[in-house]
Amino acid sequence: MDTKTMDLGNDKISTIFWKYAIPSIASMLIMAAYFVADGIIVARGVGSTALAAVNLCIPLMMGTNAVILALSLGASIIISIMLARKKYKDANNVFSIVFVTTAVIAVLFSATGLFFLEELSYAIGATEEIHGMVQTYLSVILYFIVFFCLQITLSNAVRNDGNPNLALL
Repeated sequence: MDTKTMDLGNDKISTIFWKYAIPSIASMLIMAAYFVADGIIVARGVGSTALAAVNLCIPLMMGTNAVILALSLGASIIISIMLARKKYKDANNVFSIVFVTTAVIAVLFSATGLFFLEELSYAIGATEEIHGMVQTYLSVILYFIVFFCLQITLSNAVRNDGNPNLALL
């Protein structure tokens, strides 16, 4: 891991770009590999109906990802501007606000989804044949969605702090 601190105001732009781009691309490839491996393991281990259940649940997870990513990236821009202006206390306040907001939104998503689990599973397209599997997989996702959302927010904050390699880890 690179221990040299990046000077975002003075380092060469192409160097900074690649130091941020490579870990971000690696992170996306790891996530894609996870989905492929998950699909293979579920299809071979449990069967095609289980794979159908997993595939119905993924868009909800990605929708949650999109909402939290939009929130945390927007906050990251504001934090970056404040850090550039050396307003560290304001940057910390924005981070605190986005962290708490992310947690609240994630808890609301989780609680609402778990409360309306049966209705939600039918709304995303579950048939009678896979309804039980959709509920099982969706409930696992909903129990852990808070941690997934906080990871997104923390990853953006760490990247903002000038350590994209740590964000990848």
